[in-house]
Amino acid sequence: SGNVNVTFDPSVIQVIDVTSGDGNALIVQDWNVDNTAGSLEIAAWDANNPHNGDVVFAHVTLHSVGDHLSSATLAISSADLINYDTLEPITHTVATGTFDTIAPVVIIENVEAASGEFTAALVIVNNASNLGSGSITVTYNPSVVHVTNVTSGDGNALVIQDWNADNTAGSVTIAAWDADESLNGDVVFAHVTFHAVGEFQDSTPLAISSSELIDYTSYGIIGHSVTNGTFSIIDNEPPVITAAIATLDVILSDNGRPRVPGTNVTVLNATVLDSESGVVNVTIDLSPIGGSDDQVMERIAGTDVWTVTTTATDGINLTHELVVTATDGADNTNTSVIGLTVLLRGDVVRDGELNSADALYLAKYMVGKEPMPSLLVSDMSPAQGDGKITSADALYLAKYLVGKEAAP
Repeated sequence: SGNVNVTFDPSVIQVIDVTSGDGNALIVQDWNVDNTAGSLEIAAWDANNPHNGDVVFAHVTLHSVGDHLSSATLAISSADLINYDTLEPITHTVATGTFDTIAPVVIIENVEAASGEFTAALVIVNNASNLGSGSITVTYNPSVVHVTNVTSGDGNALVIQDWNADNTAGSVTIAAWDADESLNGDVVFAHVTFHAVGEFQDSTPLAISSSELIDYTSYGIIGHSVTNGTFSIIDNEPPVITAAIATLDVILSDNGRPRVPGTNVTVLNATVLDSESGVVNVTIDLSPIGGSDDQVMERIAGTDVWTVTTTATDGINLTHELVVTATDGADNTNTSVIGLTVLLRGDVVRDGELNSADALYLAKYMVGKEPMPSLLVSDMSPAQGDGKITSADALYLAKYLVGKEAAP
């Protein structure tokens, strides 16, 4: 068992409650506080069991009532500890504690919006203790942003009584209180709505130029610090992709054998515009035709056209929509597609394979029994083509089918 007396500065703290601790703890039997003189007496024991090691004597609840920028000594002025078995005093020493008041901080959030848009920021009092009311003035650059509304926050919040915004000078003054009860902890002072009236990349400090916080009980001024915010105008509009085209939208697949010049190559172009943060990167997914899924396109100097030249090894006998992705300086992205059809040289009947049906079609065409097939897929011999469909083309395909020539 034991009795402990603690003294403190009543202008800084007040004792609210004393309870027993958890675990290895004595049981508080009685306590008496004098919050005028600044003294606390606690009696505690456990009649059932002795306690050893680190023992919780009592759990004391304190209330900060000072100027919120002070500290106070918690001094054990006397203490008697009694041995459970012998009922003799236990020799001990005491250690003095300190109560440090955490100063409240008035904070306005950093916020951002695109030009012309509205957004909101919270004004918050962090580490509030016994807060009753306050008034705050925030200044800003009115060529960048205007204040359009101020409302009360939700939850642990003061109630807005009045506010006045001067969007010519660039300031808003806000008065708020709660007449019913004091507020503690992180308190929402106000919810401020801003309108971005400047242009992209404009910004302005949101400076708390004056602030006063009032204690709910004493009506005294609560000392505090401030943390200013920043309002920034951002670009949230994605790039605009126009004229996404293939200069040849139908090409032959590439297998390493020479082709009629240009028939297996296409140039993919996309015109990309972004008037705010600018276009920084354009890519295209060429994986459907055997290329990279993130192929970089290059900007043609002095233009808004981004380009890449490609062949196709996969995706034969298919029409593809190749996805173009454009990114601007604010990491906004947009996509478009470029259509491209890849054909198999020699696939006259367009079934995706080289077989006797293709050779037969060419033979029948040669004797006038079938319409003229596509010159692009039928002109196989010589390798670079001769601009016409002849028996040489049919012969080359027939020899390929029996393994005497490479794939056309």
